[in-house]
Amino acid sequence: MPEATFKLARQSGGFGRYAEVHVVVDAAAVTTIEVAQDAFAWLKDDYGPDAREWPVCDDYRAGAVSGCQHALDNVLSEGPRPSVRAVIARIHGHPAHTSVKDVAFAACHATWKALGVGGGNSPDIT
Repeated sequence: MPEATFKLARQSGGFGRYAEVHVVVDAAAVTTIEVAQDAFAWLKDDYGPDAREWPVCDDYRAGAVSGCQHALDNVLSEGPRPSVRAVIARIHGHPAHTSVKDVAFAACHATWKALGVGGGNSPDIT
């Protein structure tokens, strides 16, 4: 199964912006997008076994799904758009440096990368 990671790391207006999303895709009869249950498992690795998800994690999930959908809607390729099952395997961010738009941007680019296609109309992160 093709998979890819995209990391957004940049300074904007004097503030750091960061998001990293890992996406796995494979062919499917119908296009679906899902977030893996352990997409935030890294929190326990980084912060210890008692770490819990942040309240913003649900917003990050929604942003990642939105970014994947945007990527699939804006594939630059010849012929019909393929049906795929996209699994957002990992969403990495930080409440102080990551917005929902940052996650959507990273998910979009990870999806295009996993599909091995170019994309047009990249999501706005400003």
